[in-house]
Amino acid sequence: MLTKKKIPVRSILIYGFLPSFLKRIVYRIKGYKLSKGVKIGIGSVIIGEDVTIGENSSVGFFTIIRAKTIKIDRFVQIGSLSYIDTERLEIGDDTRIRENVFVAGITSPKSLLKLGQRCLIGQYSFFNPSEPIVIGDDCGIGGGCKLFTHGSFLSVLDGYPVSFAPITLGSNVWIAWDVFVLPGVSIGSDVVVGARSFVTKNIPSKTLVSGNPAKVKVKNFPAPTSLQDQLEVLRNTLDEFKSFLEYNKIQCSLDTVSDGKVLEVRVKRKYSRLTYLDTKDVLRNPQNSQTIVSFYKPEGLEDLLKNSSVEMIICIESKERIGTSELGEEFAKFISKYGIRFRRSD
Repeated sequence: MLTKKKIPVRSILIYGFLPSFLKRIVYRIKGYKLSKGVKIGIGSVIIGEDVTIGENSSVGFFTIIRAKTIKIDRFVQIGSLSYIDTERLEIGDDTRIRENVFVAGITSPKSLLKLGQRCLIGQYSFFNPSEPIVIGDDCGIGGGCKLFTHGSFLSVLDGYPVSFAPITLGSNVWIAWDVFVLPGVSIGSDVVVGARSFVTKNIPSKTLVSGNPAKVKVKNFPAPTSLQDQLEVLRNTLDEFKSFLEYNKIQCSLDTVSDGKVLEVRVKRKYSRLTYLDTKDVLRNPQNSQTIVSFYKPEGLEDLLKNSSVEMIICIESKERIGTSELGEEFAKFISKYGIRFRRSD
């Protein structure tokens, strides 16, 4: 009576093979709220009663997303061949779910998967959100990880243990590959969990843990870095970014100026400039750049974006970004491999 098919064959046959633009039209007719730039791959379907998807979000091919309430924010990427089936699904800006991620299990009115902003879920991960799984901003879940809020099979009447309990992660958490998290575990913020760990108990903030069962190996983690070290890392990153562009056969030059560096890129006779600044001076429009990367948050962001050639500003210290440019988006993607990410302030 209450059973539902794991694979929604009817929806796949009716909607799944439509081109993305036709699929968007059909879903809008059904009442889904889809912003501009949403892409839904071939063979993929989204099934829900209250569905909202933010701009420039995408779903790969042959992915199934099914929940009563679906809220996917801006610039979210959900990979191909994934399966997500829960009662409520919430995904924040710039979060990425890789290919072959499986989210399913015994559902109840409390079933929820909530991912914060700028999260990453690695391929072949398995989430069981019978109870809520809530993951904060800037969290990474390595491939092959398993988060279970339900643990039972043998009869509780015979004395076997049965557990249903939520899993919660704070912000800025990295769970490496092949980690298993049991029901009821709460992990604080600024935590690293080593690969192949088995997490059975709560983990406090600012720790490094590993093992089976996982135990705290280092407290007050990580050690703080000096401002000088941070500035040196960022300047070196600009050098690496230039080498990365050149490796991809993009013509560019990088010049050092008194308060930073200027990267000039040429693609198909079109020039683009990125200027990096690490002083507290009031931000100007140096070198007529389209992209400005400033260590300190500059004053007058709105005026600069309105009255100059600047299209995108990235502020390192405050971890925020405003606007967009092709070169700026490439730099933000490149620097994210070092764990440096930025919230969208616009």
